[in-house]
Amino acid sequence: MPLTLATLADADFRLLLRMDRDTFWALFDLVRSSLETNEEMAILSSGQPIPPECRLALALRVLAGASYLDCMLAFGAGRSTVFTLFKPLRGCLSAIDGIAVKIQRPSVQAAPNPMSYYNRKSFLALNAQVVVGADYKVQFLSVVAAGSCHDSMAFAVCGLATMLASEDDLPAGFWAAADDAFVAGMRDSCDTDARLRHRH
Repeated sequence: MPLTLATLADADFRLLLRMDRDTFWALFDLVRSSLETNEEMAILSSGQPIPPECRLALALRVLAGASYLDCMLAFGAGRSTVFTLFKPLRGCLSAIDGIAVKIQRPSVQAAPNPMSYYNRKSFLALNAQVVVGADYKVQFLSVVAAGSCHDSMAFAVCGLATMLASEDDLPAGFWAAADDAFVAGMRDSCDTDARLRHRH
């Protein structure tokens, strides 16, 4: 049975889509015209159209790392529907995020403050900043920040914020998807809306 957004508890909604309902509907209003389909063709193709709000939720789940197979089952969508949902994301070259990479405790000789690698998830890690393209290939990788470092700080120290702020980096009309930590790291250096867009 396909997932119905209205029946989800608020906490589950936020976990599933990485944003609250108000943010989701604000985003939906921005992209709605890109998500609407020809209902007659959808009925001929798959038996029923997928509502635009479900198409957006499905796209957000894939962007958050869900398998397209899981999305097909959760939303009752076919493979081609999952892949064609990315048309509204024209101009998006990459997705940026940080990930905690688990490490063994470094020696005092290797790191003057080994406990700075202890992160909020209660393990020792490096804060890796990763940029991935639509082809799932890594375009940028930095592991210069300790695990206790917030994504906004790791983003600033790895040099990526400076690169994105450069006039030479992204052509006009192109952007990278990122969550609030990265957008906050860009506010003082460039036109944030033109370079980064929220991806919760």
